[in-house]
Amino acid sequence: MVRILDYMNYREYLRDFFKEKKRELRFYSYRLFSLKAGLKSPNFLKLVIKGERNLSKQSVYKFSKALNLSKKETDYFENLIFFNQSKTLDEKNFFLSRIMEYRERCDPCKIEETEYDDYSHWYNPVIRELVGAADFKGDFRRTNATSRA
Repeated sequence: MVRILDYMNYREYLRDFFKEKKRELRFYSYRLFSLKAGLKSPNFLKLVIKGERNLSKQSVYKFSKALNLSKKETDYFENLIFFNQSKTLDEKNFFLSRIMEYRERCDPCKIEETEYDDYSHWYNPVIRELVGAADFKGDFRRTNATSRA
């Protein structure tokens, strides 16, 4: 099940929503979505997904109705649309801060006893990251010297 709160791009969400509906109901179409949303154009959803059309404030609520979104999801969807369609950095930052209020935070989890050794010393994750570095060849001095240069 696709959840709007898992997306940072409303066009990707709409694409995934449509694909899922099509899998569930073979007869689901852009025309059916338009009917549910009260849109005149039968292929408007397709044009929005392709990036050929943007959504307006009025169309947000029509889409929300067809997507069967809750009040919280509709608010998130609206802010996501304005975030994705923003032209300036200030606008993007404004809508991003509003989006982040809706995003669920990950719950901290307890580490297993077997994992404790990995996190008990500061240098363990550092070494793990160094080993994964693209230019690391086993020479710590060379890596350290190049990072200072």
